[in-house]
Amino acid sequence: MEKMSVGQARELHSRLVRCAPDDLDTDLAQALNDASPEIIREFLAGLKTLQVFCSVPEDGEEFELSLDGNAVDPLAMVRKDGYSGEWQFNGPKVEGVQTRRFQLVRLGYCPNLDEAKAKAQTRGYRLAEGEWREAFRKRFLRPAVGDLIAFGGSGWTYPNGDRNFPYLDESDGAWDSDFDWVGSGFDEDWRWLVSK
Repeated sequence: MEKMSVGQARELHSRLVRCAPDDLDTDLAQALNDASPEIIREFLAGLKTLQVFCSVPEDGEEFELSLDGNAVDPLAMVRKDGYSGEWQFNGPKVEGVQTRRFQLVRLGYCPNLDEAKAKAQTRGYRLAEGEWREAFRKRFLRPAVGDLIAFGGSGWTYPNGDRNFPYLDESDGAWDSDFDWVGSGFDEDWRWLVSK
């Protein structure tokens, strides 16, 4: 087995710091800092499991997400993404605590969101409501390069009257969340969160 270089060790440390939860207990952080080499080796062996849990699934791979729909305010999602003005949420809204099974699928080119919904329906899927974006982002911490994930099962109306839906895309190794116009035209790079 080849020994890790100093540069590789620094990169690993940097990645671990970026992935650490904001509320990491300082006592736990200090314990890890003071840990013996054996404990650190065990910790690193567990990273493979963590990476699998945090990695965005492949197309067609099933996975579960849980969401407390009552804790997600659809209009707060808009504000969190930096928008102002009189947006409207058109629904449908996720109600209560739910756990559902999902997949990411590519629907090919769709000139608008209605076509994406129709293509999904012909395959036996329904597009996930927009609030699931928040659960997805919490579960899958880091996107792969070029990830573009759509949550087209519910809609918002921009102050100018345009209908929009939320999505996530990869930007410099992190998630960037935003809203897109339903008539934009969506190529095969878009992956849609769907359920049966």
